[in-house]
Amino acid sequence: MAAVIEKGNYHSKAQVIRREGSITKRWKDILVQLQQKRAQLGDIVNTLSVLRDIELVAQELRDLQVHN
Repeated sequence: MAAVIEKGNYHSKAQVIRREGSITKRWKDILVQLQQKRAQLGDIVNTLSVLRDIELVAQELRDLQVHN
């Protein structure tokens, strides 16, 4: 959009170009943050899965102790 405004030599084109750059930078920053949060959530899911497995093994051990 800024490129179209620049080609048309519209009023305040420098402001529009700067604003577009600012928005683009903020959008890229948000995407980076989103990727980081997604990775963190993946780590949390893996941790919870391990904890669930540990709880299942612990329950099986308790069951074996009761039966012996």
